[in-house]
Amino acid sequence: MFISLLSLTYKKLSLIRYRLSNGIYGSSHIAVNKNTRICFDFSNSKYIHYGDMLFYLPLIFFLSKSYKISILPRYSDLKFINFFNIDSENINFIYSANDFEGIIISSPYLYFDHRDNPRYYGLGMPNKLSDIPYPAYLAKMFSDYFIKNNNFYDEFIIFFSNWKNNFKSKIINKYCNYIYFDNMTIPNGATLVSPYMASGRFRDFLGLKRNQIVNNFIDFSAHEFTPILVGSISDKYLYLDNLIDLRGVEITDIMILSCSPTVVNGIGFDNFWMHFFDLIGKKYHVKFRGRIIKFNRELHMKSINISFCEKINKNYI
Repeated sequence: MFISLLSLTYKKLSLIRYRLSNGIYGSSHIAVNKNTRICFDFSNSKYIHYGDMLFYLPLIFFLSKSYKISILPRYSDLKFINFFNIDSENINFIYSANDFEGIIISSPYLYFDHRDNPRYYGLGMPNKLSDIPYPAYLAKMFSDYFIKNNNFYDEFIIFFSNWKNNFKSKIINKYCNYIYFDNMTIPNGATLVSPYMASGRFRDFLGLKRNQIVNNFIDFSAHEFTPILVGSISDKYLYLDNLIDLRGVEITDIMILSCSPTVVNGIGFDNFWMHFFDLIGKKYHVKFRGRIIKFNRELHMKSINISFCEKINKNYI
């Protein structure tokens, strides 16, 4: 874990020399036009988690209306990506970057591993603070560097608002009668409990923040809500009364369950589930994982953690 932290710190410092613009990293300048093929690389699970993909997807769906867009995914993430493609946007999936003729967009850390490839660019890790939702900030950084079209960002904001509203209404309506899971009936009044970190685990090395999530659930639940535990199969089991253990269950199945009326709220770290509950309009009690550097703390509080919020006030614990 310590070696991994040092490696990321080294990459972050090294990336400074490749910064072309705010949030854009690369080795050469390029302008994007309607004939430019663009691929988003989601293939490395070390750098791209579910929350990261969710940040990029609104921009990808918007771009696909006018540009030739591809995604390089992990095969296991196809179902996850398509879950959010509610309007069946024309997205091409490729499984090797070697044969792709165009530019490839990735997270800055993944870009660093491909920095010798002039077709790779990193999008993210801005050096300027923002108080707009992070998916919109990604679109703005992309537009300011690649597109240079004053209408692009304004049009994206309209699209993003409509996409969020359409996603919520379509997905909730689709699963409004969903009450079963793997031959078990989920009782009404369930709480999704997500007390694990997929990245940055050093921030809760002793498990103190995880314990705070559990204790906070016990306090606000008062035996009123049934806890549904989610995470990977290797995550530590929690002992809670009436616990339904769904660790290791496919994420799209948990997403469908979360959309059902049986799940009324959630609690956990500021992770993918916080963003998903914001998208579907359900309350989520948040434990901030924390950031050491003031800039990163403010970026999370003012932009990243409000990515899909209707209101900027989060239910922090």
